[in-house]
Amino acid sequence: MVFTALFEDLKDRPLVIATFMALLELIRRQAVRVWQDERHGPILLGRGDRFEAQEAVTEDDDAIVQAAENDGGAMDEMDEVDEIGQGEERGK
Repeated sequence: MVFTALFEDLKDRPLVIATFMALLELIRRQAVRVWQDERHGPILLGRGDRFEAQEAVTEDDDAIVQAAENDGGAMDEMDEVDEIGQGEERGK
């Protein structure tokens, strides 16, 4: 895949930035490989050495996101517990 193809249909600047940041993270995790065949040629993207491992992580992340969406109030409750715990520490 050509690098520029990732951004062809993106009109929203924050979406372009988020896509680029996600790509950098995938490169860092070696799930995506980047190369150029010739100087000043197109930047190419392909599956990295750890693509399969990243795919498994993504499935786990999807399950976490789904659980969070189903129980949106749980995070608020956790914040309340943290605040209570911090208050007790300050009182000591």
